[in-house]
Amino acid sequence: MSRSVFTSWQTREDEEEFLNYLGKKQTILLPTHPPVDRPEPLSLTQYTQAPRRPPVLLTQERFLRQIEFSRSPDGVLFISTMDSPVLNHRSGSLRENTLVPANLYTYWDRTDSIRGGITRKDPEFCKWGHAIFAWLRKHTPIRDHALPMTNRVQDRLISGAIKIATY
Repeated sequence: MSRSVFTSWQTREDEEEFLNYLGKKQTILLPTHPPVDRPEPLSLTQYTQAPRRPPVLLTQERFLRQIEFSRSPDGVLFISTMDSPVLNHRSGSLRENTLVPANLYTYWDRTDSIRGGITRKDPEFCKWGHAIFAWLRKHTPIRDHALPMTNRVQDRLISGAIKIATY
């Protein structure tokens, strides 16, 4: 299965710009573990005001009918990221003065339960998803470290205002 992963260092202000971009792309935020098989989307306001931003799944309304659900062995319902047209997003965070990176990933293929094997996800989802990855790459131009970073992160790193997490 082909997939894309993008991990980078971003400030909270950088993420606000990313969320504004997502809003312009009519993006819907879904919880990763919804309590029912018809999850209520989170509004950008709910998400940005959360004390700790939880991991979320990004999609658009036109792809909601293609969402696939699974249950863990202990019965917890979750959205199958491998088979659903979603991007998995985890915000970066500042812990004390150490910046933890943000992460975005998706699978471009899904299992085909009717014909068996693997098939490409909806081409419109792939086009939309690739545009989001391209936006992030464009807005994290600094490549001097292990992960890409924004100009704000580099400025704060140079000034000593923050450190970056190293794993």
